[in-house]
Amino acid sequence: MTTPPNLAPKPPILSEHTGRRSPIVPAVVTLACAVILMFGSGFGAVSTCGNDNLKPVTVLFIWGSGIGVVLFGAAVLWLFFLLIWYVVKAFRGLLE
Repeated sequence: MTTPPNLAPKPPILSEHTGRRSPIVPAVVTLACAVILMFGSGFGAVSTCGNDNLKPVTVLFIWGSGIGVVLFGAAVLWLFFLLIWYVVKAFRGLLE
């Protein structure tokens, strides 16, 4: 009598680097995207404004620039708190 083949799925191969990813990368990407949004919308607002009344697209660019400023501030705060977290984590490691 023959034995049936083993059809059970194989466990995934774990890489040697099992550590967590750094949370700084998403914060820096958010900061860069906020800068692009802020300056791109600001350039669009300046290039579409003229001597006549505000056009709807100009208002849209102004809103986009404002949102970019808010996101830039949030990303700077995020990086600031990450820096504090890393410093506290480093001092805890030194004290132990």
